[in-house]
Amino acid sequence: MPCDDLDRQARRAARRDWPIRAYRPGECPEDGFLADLSVEECLAVVTDVTETCLVVAGKKARKIARRDWPLKIVRDHRPS
Repeated sequence: MPCDDLDRQARRAARRDWPIRAYRPGECPEDGFLADLSVEECLAVVTDVTETCLVVAGKKARKIARRDWPLKIVRDHRPS
């Protein structure tokens, strides 16, 4: 067996017990997937996943000044 095939099999075996869930395009996670998390915890999950994806892809995260973030803050001015 070529060396590449052995490396591939070893990596596959190492991933076998990773605590991840996989969803095909169009599928949705089960209800309550993130329901027990606060907004801050959800943001931490998204940040961690994003940073991991960048590392795996061999890319670096861009550092953008907060004033240049591509977002718009909309405040809720309705009476509470």
